[in-house]
Amino acid sequence: MREKIGKVALDYSFYPGTDLYSDGQVEEELLEIAKNYSRKEFNRIINEREKWPLLYHFSHIRENIVSWLPITRNDHVLEIGSGCGAVTGALARKAGQVTCVDLSKRRSLVNAYRNKDFDNINILVGNFQDIEKNLTETYDYITLIGVFEYSEGYIGTENPYVDMLKIIAAHLKPQGKIIIAIENKLGLKYWAGCTEDHTGLYFEGLEGYPRSKGVRTFTRRELEKIFQDAGLGNGEFYYPYPDYKFPMAIFSDRWLPAEGDLKEINYNYDRERVRLFNETNVYNTILREGLFPLYTNSYLTVLRKKDVQENTDCIYVKYSNERSENFAIRTEIYEDPEGKRKVYKVADCPEGEIHLKNIQEACKKLEAVYQDTPIRLNQCMPAEKGIELEYITGRTLENVLDEMLKEKREDRLKDTFKKYLDTLRQAGTVHFSMTEEFKKVFGNAEIPESELCPEYINLDPVCGNILWADKEWVMLDYEWSFSFPVPVRYQIYRVIKYYLYTSTARGKLHSMGLFQEYGIDEKKMEIYEKMEKNFQKYILGEHIPMRDMYDRISPGTLLDIHGTDFLGKLHNRETFRVYLDWGTDFREEQSFSFRRNETKIVKRIKIPAGVTRIRMDPCEQACMAKMIRLWAEISDETTQELKYEANGFPIWEGFYAFKTADPYFISGKLPDGTKAVWLEMHIYPCYEEIGGFLEESGKIMKEKEQQQEEINQLRKKLEKAVQRIQSMENTKIWKLYKTVKRD
Repeated sequence: MREKIGKVALDYSFYPGTDLYSDGQVEEELLEIAKNYSRKEFNRIINEREKWPLLYHFSHIRENIVSWLPITRNDHVLEIGSGCGAVTGALARKAGQVTCVDLSKRRSLVNAYRNKDFDNINILVGNFQDIEKNLTETYDYITLIGVFEYSEGYIGTENPYVDMLKIIAAHLKPQGKIIIAIENKLGLKYWAGCTEDHTGLYFEGLEGYPRSKGVRTFTRRELEKIFQDAGLGNGEFYYPYPDYKFPMAIFSDRWLPAEGDLKEINYNYDRERVRLFNETNVYNTILREGLFPLYTNSYLTVLRKKDVQENTDCIYVKYSNERSENFAIRTEIYEDPEGKRKVYKVADCPEGEIHLKNIQEACKKLEAVYQDTPIRLNQCMPAEKGIELEYITGRTLENVLDEMLKEKREDRLKDTFKKYLDTLRQAGTVHFSMTEEFKKVFGNAEIPESELCPEYINLDPVCGNILWADKEWVMLDYEWSFSFPVPVRYQIYRVIKYYLYTSTARGKLHSMGLFQEYGIDEKKMEIYEKMEKNFQKYILGEHIPMRDMYDRISPGTLLDIHGTDFLGKLHNRETFRVYLDWGTDFREEQSFSFRRNETKIVKRIKIPAGVTRIRMDPCEQACMAKMIRLWAEISDETTQELKYEANGFPIWEGFYAFKTADPYFISGKLPDGTKAVWLEMHIYPCYEEIGGFLEESGKIMKEKEQQQEEINQLRKKLEKAVQRIQSMENTKIWKLYKTVKRD
């Protein structure tokens, strides 16, 4: 049985008649979206509905894992486990033919509807083992994106992962490639407190999956062993960051990240997590030790048959597609067998082609602007797949300044920085005039016409984009360049800002007064910040970046140990502290604490001679506490109940809600001869929000009680008034009055 959805063909010849796995009702919503909305509308729908499954299946970032692959119209691709088509469209835009295999009919329908305009997609619905036996052609690419870890479920053999690859390799052309994307069992995010992606359990993969069956991820060494055993030992390992699901950069052994490159820490859109440490800082340590391939969050492998060699490999990809499609591009770096490297910028979609042409134009125009200065442009030329830039190595101005800072040569740093900024300032030769183009990008800013502007401006010559040598400074990137007047002072403001404020180590440089030296006062800063916000809006267009959805989609962080005194707070949660007042009020040095292990506490507190009061802190966080009894044990063997006050809100007798992190009870004056104070109390630590809620609830209850009391008082007054009236009606005078009134 076959079905056509638009131009996409679905083949149900191997479909068992029912979906053997499903995510339930959400798949109906996925199908509804695929039927009724175009690809360009997915970003808006994800933002409006705020659901993880929608983000996971419909985000364009999912395609980043394969869109860089050198697939051509001559290639046939087999996509195993195509699901809802998260990457199918990217494959179809590049390949001559894409054959999808998936067990779920509903998911295959989602795939078909979202990609209905492609005439080169054929979806085979059914069990892979049944379909595989009937595949008659071989393929240039076979992809397993988030699928290989489930091989145990696909192949019921003793060694399913090796056998899966052997079966797949039989359908590979001699020069073909197998693409596998999979989580790393030792990924840093798991050490830092994210749950295992498939099981939702903390540390499950790190511990070797003791509680799970049917799914496995692997370390690099384990994967290499599997590949060797399957006869596929010739391949490349790539490292998608932050992971293969939503990669914004793809590194390799020949292009590893530098310190500071790995800054993304919010990737738990599906499940809550804990945060045990600062992942960026730990990654920097890992990079210094050369251990990144061991702790990367994901692997992307490109496998070839052992006797096949590749002439040129892509060694690095950086995506810039969390923005308007008009500016969506990616940067690719290639290396040939001799080690020669080339840099390309490629449009991520057709709308980005104009942006690439503007970059080519900017190269020529900026050369004229800086022709009599040390600034040289990284040369740009048209290429078959976009534009090609020179591959140039060296130290950036940012590196140079940071080295001076580290060596405490602040004066040299300032002189070097000013030398560069002065060169930028010299390019300002024409007066500012407001244009419609300026308003479109920066808004209607209050810029005086006396402000000087370059004839053509690169808005982003920040220190990290400048290769620095004594006599020549190479401007590496000039993507954001404009032909209309833009104040050179705004350009300088951006250069200073993005150096001073992107590293805490540079905080000491704020006092150098660089802004002031270039005539940038607080008023201008306000104007430039508004321009900057409008510029960022211009780049985004109507696109909503995934990072802006994190707080609304992610369950968030259950517990953040990093940056907090967590262990201290954990200790204080179960610590009861007592302060003694010798007539000089309560002091920290005149206090002691003890651990409590249960909610209920019964404690005898020994009182030294001279103590007049005691303060009792049930814990050091918001809580609820019920003082059951507080009494003094006196030297003559008698006891006396003690009065007390609390800084919480009384809910009912003896029961208090504390929304403060410093709750306390203070006794009244202790009787003479007190040798001990006994207390009996129930303590329930809670979050401040809960304590606040209980306090507000208590206030409402008190208000209601007061209102009820007022109603009761009014009722009593009414009853008394009725009684007076009745008494008056029985008097002779009242009866006479009624008689006279009738007459």
